[in-house]
Amino acid sequence: MAVLPGGGEGTVHAEPSFAATLKGARRAAHLTQESLAERSGVSGRTISDLERGIAAPRLATKASGPGGLAELIGDRSLLLVLDNFEQLVEAAPLLSRVLSRCLRLKILVTSRIPLRIRGEHEVPVPPLGVPGAGASLAEIAASPAVRMFAACARERRATWRLDADAAPHAAAICRAVDGIPLAVELAAS
Repeated sequence: MAVLPGGGEGTVHAEPSFAATLKGARRAAHLTQESLAERSGVSGRTISDLERGIAAPRLATKASGPGGLAELIGDRSLLLVLDNFEQLVEAAPLLSRVLSRCLRLKILVTSRIPLRIRGEHEVPVPPLGVPGAGASLAEIAASPAVRMFAACARERRATWRLDADAAPHAAAICRAVDGIPLAVELAAS
């Protein structure tokens, strides 16, 4: 669990994989940074900072349970990012309690299962489009899944290029993972 204020002084680099995942998921859902910011109740700058891998330092705490977390957050304006929450979906009511006590708190949750809590806004992330077998280099390069694959591959190795040799392999990988954004990102690493 990461508690991230919305930018400002003392920023450090967040995990690049989170930044790439957020950007890929936002694009897959056909949202602009501004529309995601509006839906999640945070500033456009916060979304921009997160997608560039910039976040404020994590808060170290001995806070326990929803009461301790609510006390830690208080009346500060914060964004709480929870990834893969389907593994903890039973804890969703605890989030409701924290939200009811922290009126300026916004929570961004990734989950394959809806939380079914008040104030929840689902933004489905469909698979990215993949090129068909036998696609041309231009068609492969235009594929959203391959574009994400290429961006992630370049993050890990700056010299990687989507050329005539690499393109069919990238396309095959994207087809094999059905264009699922997280799977495309992991495959590119």
